[in-house]
Amino acid sequence: IYYKMGKELKCDFFFGDTCFQKIKPFDTNFLPGFIGTIHAKKLRIGGLVWYSNIAKIFQRKYTHFIVTGEPRYLINWLILIYAKLTGKKVLMWTHGVLNKSFIVKKPTRLLYSYFFRMADTILQYGEHPTPIMEEIGCHKDKIKYIHNSLDTALHTHIYNSIAESDIYLNHFNNNNPVVIYIGRIQTRKRVGQLVDAVEILRNKGIMA
Repeated sequence: IYYKMGKELKCDFFFGDTCFQKIKPFDTNFLPGFIGTIHAKKLRIGGLVWYSNIAKIFQRKYTHFIVTGEPRYLINWLILIYAKLTGKKVLMWTHGVLNKSFIVKKPTRLLYSYFFRMADTILQYGEHPTPIMEEIGCHKDKIKYIHNSLDTALHTHIYNSIAESDIYLNHFNNNNPVVIYIGRIQTRKRVGQLVDAVEILRNKGIMA
């Protein structure tokens, strides 16, 4: 999706290193429009994140900004305020507010409300958070669903080309069920639970 955005929409890209874990970074060598990385630093207050070397973002004459939907990243607030003062447009690429527990407390609720309402368009992965987003004041008309930003045309082509094969049976010599994990290897993803599950199954004699 980034490649298409860079090639067809002529987007510029600034990536923030906010994972704070040693994982393989996105390969930007083949990404049209990649400008550089802005370096993140966790602050001691409320899990807030600040970025260094951000001046170059505002030195360019952009008419539109696409930001993540994370209110803890102070750069997002700066861009939102800057855009309001200068007549620019901001699109927020986000999961939305996924759980009402995030907005139980009034100060947090107001924070999320101001944050998301300042965006001109919200690019939301799915429809599930929409009732909560409306509850905090986001008009449904400004929410556009992007369905996890998948290249559905490519995926459809792959699905249609899949055929049954004995490659697994021939390689592993069994027909055991297979779990495939696709995602970042981070602690918060709890991939280790899969390893724990295998050990439990073995201890119960269900799995050799």
